[in-house]
Amino acid sequence: MGEQDEKRDHHRGGTSLLKLLHEASGFDVVAVIDVDDNAPGLQLARKWGIAVGRDWRPWMDEPLDLIIETTGRADVLELIRQQAPKGANIVPSAVARMMAELV
Repeated sequence: MGEQDEKRDHHRGGTSLLKLLHEASGFDVVAVIDVDDNAPGLQLARKWGIAVGRDWRPWMDEPLDLIIETTGRADVLELIRQQAPKGANIVPSAVARMMAELV
């Protein structure tokens, strides 16, 4: 699988998860973060009035219940684990990808 294929799959999975969480009751998506300003998930989040950004670190001061990491990068996951608000549940990208495939 090439880099473009991985990027497309990453975006498709993230967008699927965003749609699922947006439509589900009991979830309030507070932000969608992606380094690609043109990512489909960011465009959809903007349309729905959800905050977007390129850097997740400022959000670590918010009272978050759930953080879904979708980069697939172990270093990013570890940084999120170190900086996440106390009590936040962190979903690694492998689990997020599986969730996206199921919808």
